[in-house]
Amino acid sequence: LSLQTMSDVMRITLLERETITDSLTGLFNRRYLDRRLNEDIATAHRYSLPLSIMMIDIDHFKPVNDQFGHQAGDRVLVSLGKIISETVRESDYVARYGGEEFLVVAPYTPLLDATELSERLRKQVELAGFKLPDVPDEIRLTVSIGVTSLGEGIDNIERLVHVADDNLYRAKAAGRNRVIHGMPEA
Repeated sequence: LSLQTMSDVMRITLLERETITDSLTGLFNRRYLDRRLNEDIATAHRYSLPLSIMMIDIDHFKPVNDQFGHQAGDRVLVSLGKIISETVRESDYVARYGGEEFLVVAPYTPLLDATELSERLRKQVELAGFKLPDVPDEIRLTVSIGVTSLGEGIDNIERLVHVADDNLYRAKAAGRNRVIHGMPEA
């Protein structure tokens, strides 16, 4: 009976982990992100705490898949997830948002501190080499990052993510490999 109970507990634990993690990168998935970010926003409002997010997208990722194949692209995503996880603070969490986009949630973090963290992350990625199978040299990649925080005009998950995404696309339009932060224009 105790062996069966232990087996059931292990199976339930595995299922719980699978429902909150991205199968490729091992990071949190979008379902978990949405639930937890809503909780974090509620906490930030309740206690008047800062909260920032960073939307990260790999620059020129399509040529990696086209030139080296999707398995190589998957390896890049896994490696990038590891770099992000190792660069952010323990209080932050990382989720694969979709495709080659990642989202970092930084509770208790005002906009300028999140921007500094994003810049440090951007530099880490720029300096990293990505090793691909059957490719003799490491490839270099960069990321663009859009950063925003809870504040005036940004008080829910939809608006928070929308503004971070807008800032991300502004970073790409400004030449990529950069961080754009801020609140929406009035």
